[in-house]
Amino acid sequence: MKRSLILFDFDETYYKHNTTQTDMPYLNKMEELLQEISEDNNVITAILTGSTIESVLEKMMKVNMSYKPKHIFSDLSSKMFTWNNYEYIESDEYKKEVLTEPFLLEDVLDILNTVAVKHKVKFTPQREFRENETLYNFYFYSSGDINLDKTILEDLIQYSKIRNYTSRFNRCNPLAGDPENAYDIDFTPKNSGKLYATKFLMNKYSIPKKSIIGFGDSGNDEEFLQYLDYAYIMSNSRDKELKQKFNNTKHPYYKGIYTHVNEFIGGIK
Repeated sequence: MKRSLILFDFDETYYKHNTTQTDMPYLNKMEELLQEISEDNNVITAILTGSTIESVLEKMMKVNMSYKPKHIFSDLSSKMFTWNNYEYIESDEYKKEVLTEPFLLEDVLDILNTVAVKHKVKFTPQREFRENETLYNFYFYSSGDINLDKTILEDLIQYSKIRNYTSRFNRCNPLAGDPENAYDIDFTPKNSGKLYATKFLMNKYSIPKKSIIGFGDSGNDEEFLQYLDYAYIMSNSRDKELKQKFNNTKHPYYKGIYTHVNEFIGGIK
Protein backbone atom coordinates (compact mmCIF):
# COMPACT_ATOMS: atom_id res chain seq x y z
CA MET A 1 0.00 0.00 0.00
CA LYS A 2 1.25 3.49 -0.85
CA ARG A 3 1.45 6.03 1.96
CA SER A 4 -1.76 8.03 2.33
CA LEU A 5 -3.23 10.77 4.51
CA ILE A 6 -6.68 10.95 6.13
CA LEU A 7 -7.82 14.34 7.46
CA PHE A 8 -10.77 15.01 9.75
CA ASP A 9 -12.48 18.04 11.14
CA PHE A 10 -13.34 17.20 14.76
CA ASP A 11 -16.65 18.58 16.09
CA GLU A 12 -19.65 17.02 14.36
CA THR A 13 -17.33 15.17 11.95
CA TYR A 14 -14.91 12.84 13.76
CA TYR A 15 -16.78 13.42 17.01
CA LYS A 16 -20.56 13.50 17.47
CA HIS A 17 -21.55 15.71 20.38
CA ASN A 18 -24.66 13.78 21.34
CA THR A 19 -23.15 10.32 20.90
CA THR A 20 -25.53 7.65 22.22
CA GLN A 21 -25.26 3.93 22.85
CA THR A 22 -26.77 3.38 19.40
CA ASP A 23 -23.76 5.14 17.89
CA MET A 24 -21.14 3.10 19.75
CA PRO A 25 -20.97 0.09 17.38
CA TYR A 26 -20.24 2.47 14.48
CA LEU A 27 -17.70 4.45 16.54
CA ASN A 28 -15.91 1.23 17.50
CA LYS A 29 -15.93 0.00 13.91
CA MET A 30 -14.47 3.32 12.70
CA GLU A 31 -11.70 3.20 15.30
CA GLU A 32 -10.87 -0.43 14.56
CA LEU A 33 -10.46 0.40 10.87
CA LEU A 34 -8.26 3.43 11.56
CA GLN A 35 -6.12 1.42 13.98
CA GLU A 36 -5.68 -1.38 11.46
CA ILE A 37 -4.68 0.79 8.51
CA SER A 38 -2.35 3.08 10.48
CA GLU A 39 -0.39 0.43 12.37
CA ASP A 40 2.31 0.12 9.70
CA ASN A 41 2.53 3.94 9.37
CA ASN A 42 1.52 3.85 5.71
CA VAL A 43 -1.66 5.70 6.63
CA ILE A 44 -1.25 8.98 8.52
CA THR A 45 -4.34 10.31 10.30
CA ALA A 46 -4.78 13.89 11.48
CA ILE A 47 -7.49 16.02 13.08
CA LEU A 48 -7.78 19.64 11.97
CA THR A 49 -9.88 21.60 14.44
CA GLY A 50 -10.72 24.99 15.86
CA SER A 51 -10.87 23.52 19.36
CA THR A 52 -8.02 23.42 21.87
CA ILE A 53 -6.08 20.20 22.40
CA GLU A 54 -7.54 19.98 25.92
CA SER A 55 -11.08 20.16 24.56
CA VAL A 56 -10.42 17.50 21.92
CA LEU A 57 -8.94 15.03 24.41
CA GLU A 58 -11.71 15.66 26.92
CA LYS A 59 -14.38 14.93 24.30
CA MET A 60 -12.57 11.78 23.14
CA MET A 61 -12.47 10.54 26.70
CA LYS A 62 -16.16 11.32 27.15
CA VAL A 63 -17.14 8.70 24.55
CA ASN A 64 -14.26 6.32 25.39
CA MET A 65 -12.42 6.75 22.12
CA SER A 66 -9.31 4.55 22.18
CA TYR A 67 -7.69 5.27 18.80
CA LYS A 68 -5.16 8.11 18.77
CA PRO A 69 -4.75 9.99 15.47
CA LYS A 70 -1.09 10.59 14.63
CA HIS A 71 -1.51 14.37 14.67
CA ILE A 72 -3.96 16.88 16.11
CA PHE A 73 -3.84 20.40 14.70
CA SER A 74 -5.70 22.47 17.29
CA ASP A 75 -6.70 26.15 17.62
CA LEU A 76 -7.77 26.29 13.96
CA SER A 77 -4.64 24.40 12.96
CA SER A 78 -2.31 27.00 14.44
CA LYS A 79 -0.82 24.38 16.80
CA MET A 80 0.32 20.86 15.99
CA PHE A 81 0.51 17.93 18.41
CA THR A 82 1.91 14.47 17.66
CA TRP A 83 1.12 11.22 19.49
CA ASN A 84 4.40 10.02 20.98
CA ASN A 85 5.06 7.69 23.93
CA TYR A 86 1.45 7.69 25.12
CA GLU A 87 0.91 11.46 25.00
CA TYR A 88 0.46 14.32 22.55
CA ILE A 89 3.57 16.50 22.24
CA GLU A 90 3.50 19.94 20.63
CA SER A 91 5.62 20.31 17.51
CA ASP A 92 8.39 22.91 17.78
CA GLU A 93 8.95 22.65 14.02
CA TYR A 94 5.36 23.69 13.29
CA LYS A 95 5.41 26.40 15.99
CA LYS A 96 8.44 28.05 14.36
CA GLU A 97 6.69 28.11 10.98
CA VAL A 98 3.50 29.58 12.44
CA LEU A 99 5.01 32.33 14.57
CA THR A 100 7.22 34.03 11.99
CA GLU A 101 5.50 37.42 12.46
CA PRO A 102 4.00 39.31 15.43
CA PHE A 103 0.54 38.11 16.46
CA LEU A 104 -0.81 40.37 19.19
CA LEU A 105 -4.17 40.54 20.93
CA GLU A 106 -3.96 44.33 21.10
CA ASP A 107 -3.77 44.49 17.30
CA VAL A 108 -6.73 42.12 16.90
CA LEU A 109 -8.85 44.14 19.33
CA ASP A 110 -7.99 47.36 17.50
CA ILE A 111 -9.04 45.82 14.17
CA LEU A 112 -12.33 44.61 15.64
CA ASN A 113 -13.02 47.94 17.32
CA THR A 114 -12.48 49.85 14.07
CA VAL A 115 -14.97 47.66 12.19
CA ALA A 116 -17.43 47.61 15.11
CA VAL A 117 -17.53 51.41 15.26
CA LYS A 118 -17.88 51.70 11.49
CA HIS A 119 -20.85 49.33 11.29
CA LYS A 120 -22.23 49.91 14.80
CA VAL A 121 -21.97 46.23 15.76
CA LYS A 122 -20.36 44.18 18.52
CA PHE A 123 -17.85 41.31 18.56
CA THR A 124 -17.84 39.08 21.66
CA PRO A 125 -14.78 37.05 22.82
CA GLN A 126 -15.53 33.32 22.90
CA ARG A 127 -13.28 32.66 25.90
CA GLU A 128 -10.68 34.17 28.18
CA PHE A 129 -7.47 34.42 26.19
CA ARG A 130 -4.12 33.23 27.54
CA GLU A 131 -0.61 34.48 26.86
CA ASN A 132 1.03 33.57 23.54
CA GLU A 133 -2.22 32.52 21.83
CA THR A 134 -2.23 31.45 18.19
CA LEU A 135 -6.01 31.78 17.88
CA TYR A 136 -8.27 34.62 18.96
CA ASN A 137 -11.93 33.80 18.37
CA PHE A 138 -15.05 35.92 18.71
CA TYR A 139 -18.80 35.66 18.10
CA PHE A 140 -20.71 38.00 15.82
CA TYR A 141 -24.49 37.72 16.25
CA SER A 142 -26.53 37.93 13.06
CA SER A 143 -28.35 41.14 12.25
CA GLY A 144 -31.12 39.05 10.72
CA ASP A 145 -30.04 40.09 7.23
CA ILE A 146 -27.58 37.58 5.75
CA ASN A 147 -26.40 39.97 3.04
CA LEU A 148 -25.68 42.67 5.63
CA ASP A 149 -23.88 40.13 7.81
CA LYS A 150 -21.61 39.14 4.92
CA THR A 151 -20.92 42.77 4.02
CA ILE A 152 -19.73 43.47 7.58
CA LEU A 153 -17.70 40.28 7.87
CA GLU A 154 -16.05 40.66 4.47
CA ASP A 155 -15.16 44.24 5.44
CA LEU A 156 -13.52 42.81 8.57
CA ILE A 157 -11.48 40.36 6.50
CA GLN A 158 -10.31 43.05 4.10
CA TYR A 159 -9.38 45.48 6.88
CA SER A 160 -7.52 42.67 8.66
CA LYS A 161 -5.45 42.12 5.50
CA ILE A 162 -4.59 45.82 5.38
CA ARG A 163 -3.36 45.47 8.96
CA ASN A 164 -1.37 42.36 7.94
CA TYR A 165 -3.57 39.95 9.91
CA THR A 166 -5.60 36.92 8.80
CA SER A 167 -9.25 36.57 9.84
CA ARG A 168 -11.93 34.07 8.84
CA PHE A 169 -15.63 33.61 9.51
CA ASN A 170 -18.23 30.88 9.26
CA ARG A 171 -21.72 30.19 10.59
CA CYS A 172 -21.78 28.74 14.08
CA ASN A 173 -22.95 25.18 14.65
CA PRO A 174 -25.16 24.95 17.77
CA LEU A 175 -24.68 21.16 17.82
CA ALA A 176 -21.00 21.83 18.55
CA GLY A 177 -21.85 24.06 21.49
CA ASP A 178 -22.03 27.41 19.66
CA PRO A 179 -24.91 29.90 20.01
CA GLU A 180 -27.77 30.09 17.52
CA ASN A 181 -27.79 32.76 14.79
CA ALA A 182 -24.14 33.67 15.18
CA TYR A 183 -20.85 33.55 13.30
CA ASP A 184 -17.40 32.38 14.38
CA ILE A 185 -14.74 35.05 13.82
CA ASP A 186 -11.22 33.63 13.95
CA PHE A 187 -7.87 35.40 13.89
CA THR A 188 -4.79 33.23 13.31
CA PRO A 189 -1.21 33.82 12.19
CA LYS A 190 -0.75 33.83 8.40
CA ASN A 191 1.09 30.51 8.45
CA SER A 192 -1.77 28.48 9.89
CA GLY A 193 -5.21 27.14 9.09
CA LYS A 194 -6.48 23.79 7.88
CA LEU A 195 -5.13 24.20 4.34
CA TYR A 196 -1.73 25.21 5.68
CA ALA A 197 -1.70 22.15 7.94
CA THR A 198 -2.68 19.95 4.99
CA LYS A 199 0.21 21.22 2.87
CA PHE A 200 2.59 20.90 5.82
CA LEU A 201 1.76 17.20 6.18
CA MET A 202 1.98 16.63 2.42
CA ASN A 203 5.52 18.02 2.45
CA LYS A 204 6.49 16.26 5.67
CA TYR A 205 5.47 12.81 4.42
CA SER A 206 5.82 13.37 0.63
CA ILE A 207 2.19 12.50 -0.01
CA PRO A 208 0.46 13.66 -3.24
CA LYS A 209 -3.12 14.97 -3.33
CA LYS A 210 -4.41 11.81 -4.98
CA SER A 211 -3.46 9.91 -1.80
CA ILE A 212 -5.41 12.16 0.59
CA ILE A 213 -9.02 12.10 1.73
CA GLY A 214 -10.65 14.77 3.88
CA PHE A 215 -13.86 15.11 5.89
CA GLY A 216 -15.59 18.21 7.27
CA ASP A 217 -18.97 19.68 8.08
CA SER A 218 -18.77 23.49 8.22
CA GLY A 219 -17.45 26.66 6.61
CA ASN A 220 -13.97 26.55 8.09
CA ASP A 221 -13.43 23.20 6.34
CA GLU A 222 -14.18 24.53 2.86
CA GLU A 223 -10.69 25.82 2.04
CA PHE A 224 -8.80 22.61 2.73
CA LEU A 225 -11.51 20.39 1.23
CA GLN A 226 -11.53 22.42 -2.00
CA TYR A 227 -7.82 21.77 -2.33
CA LEU A 228 -8.21 17.98 -2.19
CA ASP A 229 -9.18 15.56 -4.93
CA TYR A 230 -11.17 13.41 -2.50
CA ALA A 231 -13.28 15.42 -0.07
CA TYR A 232 -16.55 14.81 1.74
CA ILE A 233 -19.01 16.93 3.67
CA MET A 234 -20.73 14.94 6.38
CA SER A 235 -24.35 14.15 5.58
CA ASN A 236 -25.18 15.35 9.11
CA SER A 237 -23.87 18.85 8.27
CA ARG A 238 -26.32 21.72 8.74
CA ASP A 239 -24.57 23.85 6.10
CA LYS A 240 -26.84 23.47 3.05
CA GLU A 241 -24.66 25.64 0.83
CA LEU A 242 -21.54 23.62 1.61
CA LYS A 243 -23.36 20.33 1.05
CA GLN A 244 -24.12 21.45 -2.51
CA LYS A 245 -20.44 22.10 -3.24
CA PHE A 246 -19.01 18.72 -2.19
CA ASN A 247 -19.82 15.03 -2.21
CA ASN A 248 -21.81 14.11 0.90
CA THR A 249 -21.07 11.01 2.96
CA LYS A 250 -23.53 8.16 2.48
CA HIS A 251 -24.13 8.04 6.23
CA PRO A 252 -23.70 10.52 9.10
CA TYR A 253 -20.87 10.63 11.65
CA TYR A 254 -18.92 7.45 12.47
CA LYS A 255 -20.63 5.19 9.94
CA GLY A 256 -20.03 7.74 7.20
CA ILE A 257 -16.33 8.02 7.96
CA TYR A 258 -15.93 4.24 8.18
CA THR A 259 -17.68 3.73 4.84
CA HIS A 260 -15.64 6.21 2.81
CA VAL A 261 -12.26 5.56 4.46
CA ASN A 262 -12.76 1.86 3.76
CA GLU A 263 -13.60 2.61 0.11
CA PHE A 264 -10.66 5.00 -0.22
CA ILE A 265 -8.07 2.65 1.26
CA GLY A 266 -9.37 -0.23 -0.81
CA GLY A 267 -9.02 1.89 -3.93
CA ILE A 268 -5.37 2.83 -3.40
CA LYS A 269 -3.93 -0.50 -2.30
